[in-house]
Amino acid sequence: MPEKYRDIPLTTQNSESQLNQRQLTSYRAHRRRLIDWMLDEGKDPARGDGYAHSTATMRAYRLDKFYRDVWNAERR
Repeated sequence: MPEKYRDIPLTTQNSESQLNQRQLTSYRAHRRRLIDWMLDEGKDPARGDGYAHSTATMRAYRLDKFYRDVWNAERR
């Protein structure tokens, strides 16, 4: 089961299967920073107003899918 950060999955099984250990470590660090930004200031950075947890969760899943699509396109 993928690790969670602030109750949002850092990775999915699909992304874990495409990355080696070094890439996975880097990807998790990136996702932690991204999740922090979305929840703490993503909606309005000037005011420090973040997205709702449900919005951040859905965006995290969509971004994970986007990254996988990019990785697949780069491998072609």
